[in-house]
Amino acid sequence: MKKLSLYILTSTFILASCGGGGGGGGSSTPSAPSNPAPTVNFSASSSEVATGTTVTLTFSSSNATSCSASGSSDWTGDKGTSGSGDVKIVYGTNTFSLSCTGSGGSSSKSVTVQGTQIFNESAFVPLGETKTYKGFVFNKVDGSTGCLASIEMDLTNNDNFLTASDFVSNEWRYIQYDYDSDTGTYTSGLRLSQDYSAQEGDEPGTFYRARLTDSALNGIDVTDVSTDPYGADSTVDLESQSADIFLDTDYENGLYCMPDIEMGLLGLNNSSATVQDSAFIGTSENSDGYTFLYMVSKEYWDEYSDNQPSEADIFNVNWLDVDLFTSYRSNPTLTQNAEGFSVKTNLVESVNNASTTERLTAIGSRLTDSIDTSDNSILVSNRYITKYLFEGDDNWSTQRIFLKATLGNDCLTFSASYKNCSIYNFNIFFLTPDKEDLIGFKMGGYNGTSETTNAKIILNNDDG
Repeated sequence: MKKLSLYILTSTFILASCGGGGGGGGSSTPSAPSNPAPTVNFSASSSEVATGTTVTLTFSSSNATSCSASGSSDWTGDKGTSGSGDVKIVYGTNTFSLSCTGSGGSSSKSVTVQGTQIFNESAFVPLGETKTYKGFVFNKVDGSTGCLASIEMDLTNNDNFLTASDFVSNEWRYIQYDYDSDTGTYTSGLRLSQDYSAQEGDEPGTFYRARLTDSALNGIDVTDVSTDPYGADSTVDLESQSADIFLDTDYENGLYCMPDIEMGLLGLNNSSATVQDSAFIGTSENSDGYTFLYMVSKEYWDEYSDNQPSEADIFNVNWLDVDLFTSYRSNPTLTQNAEGFSVKTNLVESVNNASTTERLTAIGSRLTDSIDTSDNSILVSNRYITKYLFEGDDNWSTQRIFLKATLGNDCLTFSASYKNCSIYNFNIFFLTPDKEDLIGFKMGGYNGTSETTNAKIILNNDDG
């Protein structure tokens, strides 16, 4: 354009200098016609929807030969000059752009759709998707030894109900005393048995499926709470984070370790829209025993799978004890105990004034102090024992559990006929995948105690 203007100006100067003749009437030179830039019309069917919902983007253009989209995996690449497309909305601000090009240049437009979230099933499994949860079920029937099963469960969010589509286990171990029927005596303290899930010829760790006898009704229903669980200035009260699970298995055909479940749960939602670490915890009781359930997102579990828990992970940590009570179709209740505990490295090598089962349970455990959770000071030294129950070298096993029990006053003193060592208040704990906290349950039904339970959430009190 600059060269063309210079040429016109130069030519005008030359003509003027030559005096021009003729006196004819002058006429202006017409400007070259220009091509108009494209016009773009672009809109979304909604400006704010629930996370996981699909919205429709509609566009048209004029004076354009092509259009290109950007903003998400659903909305990217070349488009025609008009049309529409469906996109799935994620949490937060979703921005979608369209740029159209023609002979007259290019034009762009953007639209935004806000993805909102309340505390509901989508805080655990995105709408329309399936996620795997991994964890433990402990089932205890009156008069029988309790069984700890390592489980995985597929949950699908079908219109905000988490349908259980698959329920599998690769490990069944009993928490038991060994008994010699020939001599009529117990030969061990409380211990974790070998794995009884493997069928003949199968490799250890093989998964076996429990048949769900009414798949349409099996799953988890989360109670909606109209609060954004991911909001920077918003928190969901733990005692409102309620869910219920109903699981109807083929329990009568030998699936003692993978039972029918009707249970209220504490639902701990994902810590953010991008971190998959949600979990469910709960217990249920009936006239014939009790069941404990813990499941966490498999993505979170697998993130730490190369760092298996060990006994040393709980040494010299001040643990804050929280009791969790759940019941079907009721909100959970949490009670923080003023007394916590700290596991020492001191090994129990001998016990006096005890029965065989109590002596063998205590030997090999670690002395444990009770602490005041307000300042982590010691309340009673050697108040408890904590024992790492995992035995053997099954590297594939996930059942790295701890037994904690109250130690009677006569257990570590001199032997005398009038003294009596008692070990009671059994609890089972295991570390969360990141090893930051402990999850567990009160283990009733042993040593003549009632078949009662409640869940435990044990927090690292050194973290403040």
